[in-house]
Amino acid sequence: MNDGTLVILGCLVLFFSLKWVFSGHRTANTRRLRNRRNVSQNMIEIIHAMFPNIPIESIEYDLGRTGSVEATTETLLTQGRLPTPPPSFVPHMSHQISARISSLDKKPNFSHDDLIKRYDLYSRIKAEEEWSARQEEVYKWYPDKEQREAQLRRKREAMILNARRCLKEKDKQALNKDALSNKNEIL
Repeated sequence: MNDGTLVILGCLVLFFSLKWVFSGHRTANTRRLRNRRNVSQNMIEIIHAMFPNIPIESIEYDLGRTGSVEATTETLLTQGRLPTPPPSFVPHMSHQISARISSLDKKPNFSHDDLIKRYDLYSRIKAEEEWSARQEEVYKWYPDKEQREAQLRRKREAMILNARRCLKEKDKQALNKDALSNKNEIL
């Protein structure tokens, strides 16, 4: 071999060895960035809708690692938490998603009607004593659709009134218990 070939070969060996020494840290970081999968807003919103107490950054980090909503959900269900993202992690969508989720969290104003008002059972409340004294209706299958609907409507009304009666009895028992405890404290 002549001197020119040895010099070129030495330069190549020196070049690759220096490149390997100085790029050792960067290859690990670039490998991590390359392995990070694309995470869409929808993926983060799906997980956040199921688990609203989990920080969005943690959701984005885990979705970036796994690339799958199912895998992230499975991790949350089995472990109850997600790994905390490292300090070097820069969330890409957390500010966009947090603004969008906060706008979704505002629930529309619904009137909070009770079941008695919703199903117009005020007339039935007056006859509640009769209703409770009457034996429970025997339910049977009717071939006519209207008869089945009427029977199911009556059954629903009976269940609502029965639940109301049970709650009133529990409230009455709680009041009596409180009154007795207050009376005993006074004595």
